[in-house]
Amino acid sequence: MKKIKIPTDFQMEYDLRLDSNAKRNYLVLHGFYENASIIKEKLEPLIPKDSNLLIPNGCFPLPKRKSPAMGGGWDLFFSWYFFDESSQSFYVEYDFPAGILEKLVVKLGLEKLPLTIIGYSQGGYLSPFVAERLSNCDQVIGIGCSYKFDMLKDSSHYKIEGIHGSADDKVDPVNAKTCFSKLDSKIKGEFIMLENQGHKLSKEFYSKISLILK
Repeated sequence: MKKIKIPTDFQMEYDLRLDSNAKRNYLVLHGFYENASIIKEKLEPLIPKDSNLLIPNGCFPLPKRKSPAMGGGWDLFFSWYFFDESSQSFYVEYDFPAGILEKLVVKLGLEKLPLTIIGYSQGGYLSPFVAERLSNCDQVIGIGCSYKFDMLKDSSHYKIEGIHGSADDKVDPVNAKTCFSKLDSKIKGEFIMLENQGHKLSKEFYSKISLILK
């Protein structure tokens, strides 16, 4: 099967909280089979009030049919990209959603203030690829994700912070720590391993995120 890239307009859904006295922008990226509403409920309380907060849905909808008992219809979840672990190959690579998010940030006029990107799980994998494209991004916080150190470009305008649970059964914590250690020293910040924590966000995760954001 051949692939070809075709320029096209792309419709994105997003949640945006603006503050007239904002000192920083925040971009929050949800995980696989999630949506903006799910991650907003979990992370918005941690984001400083004097800031602008952008939380988009992923690029690719993953609809789930509701049971008749639930009234029928569909629940919408999303993915940012598609990677086949069995063949170790991409159906959709990082560059597509990263380019879309770059354009969204610029379209909304959020490319001037300093930017922090917070990515959870699949959104964490994607975060540094978005940061590469936005010169105002100076901080990436990856949660429950690994780091494609061999695919990142030579950048120095942002730092990556990593938070991972030692009991994560979705993203191997040992591999995540190893990959983090191989990041270029210019972008490598701190890697925090939370003992006895899994992949699901918990109060221990929230506490560490809050400390980093202060």
